[in-house]
Amino acid sequence: MISVYDLNGNKVKEIESYLNDVKDNSHVIYMQVVRELATARSGSACTKTRGEVRGGGRKPYAQKHTGRARHGSIRSPIWRKGGITFGPKPRKYTYALPKRVIKTSRDIAIKDLIDNDRFIVVENLSNIEPKTKFAVDFVKKLPGENCKSLVILDDYFENVIRAFANLPNFKIVDVNNLKVVDILWSERVILTPEALECLQSWR
Repeated sequence: MISVYDLNGNKVKEIESYLNDVKDNSHVIYMQVVRELATARSGSACTKTRGEVRGGGRKPYAQKHTGRARHGSIRSPIWRKGGITFGPKPRKYTYALPKRVIKTSRDIAIKDLIDNDRFIVVENLSNIEPKTKFAVDFVKKLPGENCKSLVILDDYFENVIRAFANLPNFKIVDVNNLKVVDILWSERVILTPEALECLQSWR
């Protein structure tokens, strides 16, 4: 069951969970977490090849009669300050997974919170006072005090962001940008009824 609270911290009702038929599958979560972490990488590592490093336009010494090995450039990879062979170049680390895998991984992570009564819907959350003090008093009335909490919004509500921004161990995300990594990080989820509808309708 999913608990529904009002802004006074009182439990209003309980609604049936939409994830009762979801089965645990740790490998699906693993695949999605690895994908999200890979996508978050900047991929900006870059080294210069022998054609990009400065210098080396002139042959350093004669081809023959010096007793030394043949060289055509002082920026060869085997020279000091030379180019890098097979070094990293800017790239994207992201890759695709089937939509069914992505949805299942998120549903499994959410179901674990629902089973532990840590998935909380708050009616009229968008009308909360934009004060940290009010948010502190409100959070104390919810299950799971002093735990890492994820606030999921369906739109940009500045008063909600102002209320929760300064609280320690609180993270605010848009429902369209929700990641499995964020859900696994949290020990409690607080969301609006509209955000819950978005999660239920996501395919």
